[in-house]
Amino acid sequence: MEDLRTLILSDQPSTLQHVQFSRLQRLKFFPHEMNTVTPEQLFGMLRNGGKLTEACLGWCQLTDASLEALVASGTFAHLREFELNEVECVSGVGLRSLVAADSDLASLTVFGCDFVTRADIEQLREQVAQQNLDLVIRYFEL
Repeated sequence: MEDLRTLILSDQPSTLQHVQFSRLQRLKFFPHEMNTVTPEQLFGMLRNGGKLTEACLGWCQLTDASLEALVASGTFAHLREFELNEVECVSGVGLRSLVAADSDLASLTVFGCDFVTRADIEQLREQVAQQNLDLVIRYFEL
């Protein structure tokens, strides 16, 4: 597939319901800045992606609820690197559920996410220490 956005933004609403990326290992997803990809479409695209080891999501409508649903579905069970760039609807709540999940996560980068605060990052680092995880957290504000 050359352009995933063609599939996601298709006029046919059922298009994503039947698409699964079960062999996907790495994903860098930055739709157009004025994107119309909904949290439900994003979840539909990523669900059953149990082989995903690296994911970089930017400018998309990922929410705490959709992040928690992806974690609960096992989509991120083998995730080693996760990066969020200017994802405005995710907060420390969603990130705590990601860190708490049983996974291979070794690197979490949060860049320019408006609802993630320094206090959230400190709580995440405390959580990492309490769980004795080998996880590096990078945080950058805009």
